[in-house]
Amino acid sequence: MSDKLVMQNLQLQTQLLQAARQQRALINQQLTATFDVTDQQAAVLEFVQDHPGRMQKDVAEMLHRRAATVSSLLKRLETGNYLIRKIPVDNTRQKVLLITEQGRAVVAAFKQSRQVAANKMGSQLTDDEQQLFLSLLQKLTND
Repeated sequence: MSDKLVMQNLQLQTQLLQAARQQRALINQQLTATFDVTDQQAAVLEFVQDHPGRMQKDVAEMLHRRAATVSSLLKRLETGNYLIRKIPVDNTRQKVLLITEQGRAVVAAFKQSRQVAANKMGSQLTDDEQQLFLSLLQKLTND
């Protein structure tokens, strides 16, 4: 690979990471204005809402995090009354996760803030450019 191509690839990677950081910052700004949660916590709540009754280990697998890290994150969400960790009768070693109404409100705000962030980014591109950008991203992320 030529030096020029290596530099272009590094520049592309830098630009994509910068765009992702900007999106995440906007989402976090909107979430923390109303709720005391981060985008990662909101993503966990969305997972729990979409997969009711799942266990903590499922969240750890989804986040690619250690069980102890996820346990701490879930404890904060439980303390904030966003979710409930319930010990099933037939399996006292695991905790089933259930979302509360307040947790559902966070998920709705999370989806809305992601849409706002996507619209803000997308508004800078024409429809054709958006389609091209999406197809190029899909090509880059498919192995």
